[in-house]
Amino acid sequence: MALAEFTSLTLTGGVIATICMTIYTTIIHRLGLANTDMVRAVGGFYSRSYENALGIGLIVHFIAGILFSAVYVIVLNNVLSLQGFGTFVIASTIIGFIHGFVFSFGMIILSEHHPLERFRDLNSSVIFFHLVGHVIYGAVIGMTLGFLIGS
Repeated sequence: MALAEFTSLTLTGGVIATICMTIYTTIIHRLGLANTDMVRAVGGFYSRSYENALGIGLIVHFIAGILFSAVYVIVLNNVLSLQGFGTFVIASTIIGFIHGFVFSFGMIILSEHHPLERFRDLNSSVIFFHLVGHVIYGAVIGMTLGFLIGS
């Protein structure tokens, strides 16, 4: 895979999947099901202020989404050498689950040290919905790659 194709797939998949994950966590948060305001939680680590967290949170969240997309592209296309839309979606969704599972443990550790008190209370609902968000991220990466190169 050429660098231009790798970059294009990484950016496209990362941006689309991050948008989907962000919309999902925002909906869960606004419905009051759990405190899944992940963009502000991430931004609050850097800004140390809820009011100033959104902008920096979006920047960090999208950069992370694009960087993790690069890992997905490498694993799915170069390591596993997948063919076909369905195989991309299934494999990427499984990776998303593993990704979310690992990151859930990281959230448990980091939440104790969060500078904003509202993000220190991490319960099973937050962890569950965060895990589902990563599964969605993985599935969307898989759909994007499957659509673009899975034939």
